[in-house]
Amino acid sequence: LMTAIILAENNKKDDIFTYSLKAKQQEPFTIDFNVQPIKVGDKFKASDAMDAMLLCSANDMAYMIAENSCGGFNNFIKKMKNI
Repeated sequence: LMTAIILAENNKKDDIFTYSLKAKQQEPFTIDFNVQPIKVGDKFKASDAMDAMLLCSANDMAYMIAENSCGGFNNFIKKMKNI
């Protein structure tokens, strides 16, 4: 839920996120492994990424959100530590 809160506070619904190799390498449950294959470089709206993460507990979507929000993964982690 913290990932969803940070996403909602720092992004617009239509922001575009890019699916990375590191997102693809996350442990299942992932959308890529368990639902539908995703290619590295595929684009997602922030709202779709949030839906997938929350509805499916999708680790790959959570990682993609962290990489694409708040100026990058490290900044995302800093925000998470400050909640």
